[in-house]
Amino acid sequence: MRLKSSVALTVVLMAAACGAGPRGPGNSEELKALEGQLFAADGVVAGLEAYVSKYPADPEGHSLLARALSLKAEAWDRAAFERIAQHERKVLELSTDASLREGSLVGLINIYMRTGPLNQPAEVIEPAKELIAVSATLSSPHTYLSLALADLKRADEAVQVWSDALRTLRGRARQEIAVGIGYLTLGNELTESHIQTLVTVLTTVANDVENPDPRAQALALTLRAERLEKDPATQKALLEEAVPWKALAAQQDQQSSEALKAEVADLLRRAGVLRK
Repeated sequence: MRLKSSVALTVVLMAAACGAGPRGPGNSEELKALEGQLFAADGVVAGLEAYVSKYPADPEGHSLLARALSLKAEAWDRAAFERIAQHERKVLELSTDASLREGSLVGLINIYMRTGPLNQPAEVIEPAKELIAVSATLSSPHTYLSLALADLKRADEAVQVWSDALRTLRGRARQEIAVGIGYLTLGNELTESHIQTLVTVLTTVANDVENPDPRAQALALTLRAERLEKDPATQKALLEEAVPWKALAAQQDQQSSEALKAEVADLLRRAGVLRK
């Protein structure tokens, strides 16, 4: 299962990386001509390899070569993705440009994440942490970091990622916390204490009146029922309470912000009456 947001995030950041800022220590006209052949010419990889051999200190050349290689690499070709990763790391070594660095960080994550071609979770951690440090509006790096830590059997740290996300994510990006926690709770070994921490995070997100997220409330109720509660009657009541939240979550992408806030407030009021 590939995370839905990873493809969109990669496209946005790679596009920014290839078009942003002044050219590095290379030949801007030559690189621009190669960039124009990216989708059209089979020989563009050879041309870019020659370019980075001639201008090894130009991070934009390495970035564009990584992109060209990724467009042509077969999913089974580990050697090709190792080459791509080598050029992404060269960008990070050579450049301080934010857009170039973000594109290469995302490129490395997509190569090494659990559904990536190389699946080496330890290699996800540093790129994800750097992305988290530079952006309060990108939620995907938190998901990548959490899942990598879980794959490494570092469950305490994987859960802590989401407690930290409450402090670092801003605006509508907080609405993706429930999505990331949902991935974490699928197939990973988590204790009741871990689940309780995640429920607390979800409840905090659900109660954010400025950025309401019915998915958070639906998942919090479901986790309480299925992973924490022992009493069958209480389990049933929690799952029933989750039903309207799930229904609202299914509609939230079509709802206006104000309409969503109103419906969430109404459900919270009704839930408060039910729990009294």
